[in-house]
Amino acid sequence: MLAEACDVFADGDWIESKDQSPEGIRLIQTGNIGEGEFKDRGEKARYISEATFKRLRCIEVFEGDCLVSRLPDPVGRSCLLPNTGERIITAVDCTIIRFNTNQVIPTFFNYYSQSNDYLDAVDSETSGTTRKRISRSKLGQIRIPVLPLPEQQRIVRILDEAFEGIATARANAEKNLQNARALFESYLEAVFSQRGEGWEKKTIGKCFKVRSGDFLPAKAMVETGDIDVYGGNGIAGKHDTKNLSGENIIIGRVGAKCGNVRHVRGDLWLTDNAFHIAEYYCKFDLAFLERILTRKQLRNTANQAAQPVISYTTIKDIILEFPVSEYEQKKFSG
Repeated sequence: MLAEACDVFADGDWIESKDQSPEGIRLIQTGNIGEGEFKDRGEKARYISEATFKRLRCIEVFEGDCLVSRLPDPVGRSCLLPNTGERIITAVDCTIIRFNTNQVIPTFFNYYSQSNDYLDAVDSETSGTTRKRISRSKLGQIRIPVLPLPEQQRIVRILDEAFEGIATARANAEKNLQNARALFESYLEAVFSQRGEGWEKKTIGKCFKVRSGDFLPAKAMVETGDIDVYGGNGIAGKHDTKNLSGENIIIGRVGAKCGNVRHVRGDLWLTDNAFHIAEYYCKFDLAFLERILTRKQLRNTANQAAQPVISYTTIKDIILEFPVSEYEQKKFSG
């Protein structure tokens, strides 16, 4: 069983918001644990002070330790902690595993934790209706293969090579995609500079009306909700309820990436740091609209205070040029 192959098998620490500090010892949470990979998410990093670390008698974790999330999605996913250059603790819903390396190679388990056999075994031991979880004791009882170390090493080498090949193929595909996009942008630029009949030129204020989302305090967000929360800089977290659904164009209103434009589909919560297009006065293919608004670089209209902000007033007079026909618009959607 899993717990029997470990020198350390313990949950992290219960850290409340009041215990956190602007800097100090880094707190790793379930959101940092990907399926076999560590997700740094440095922009959302949380910390506790040295004094709090001592007061709460926290457990420090180290490079090479395995962290397992007892919450979805999926329950039981794991990662190996890299060298982040920081002192680190982890949250109570993360189980700390320090393997007895005479029995299990940590990388071997990290690969095994991505298998259907393991995930199905964990899922069968979960409880909860709205939010599944597994207890540490149940997690410790999950059976894992303890093969001879040379065999574990052989399997790790094979999987390392396979994942390296996948990463190379993905990088090549992304490079080809970038080249294709550059070619398309060049073509698009030529088309926009040589417009034919059937095009209109109107201000944003004549094309649509925007409205900001709703205030949502950070403490109201959840780590593993079903609804993405969009703010001024993109996805800011998760929530349990929605305030928008369907197909929408949203525009960052506040922050370093204000003015960014996204064409989103499905349920979401939009904060008051972003706009959505609430009323259309012209017909648009939304993928096309996303493209032409992005080309307008709306961020340039922001006031240049410490916290850049754009408003409907600053963007409503920007001129858009577009074909009236949605069929023609689709040709330039990318």
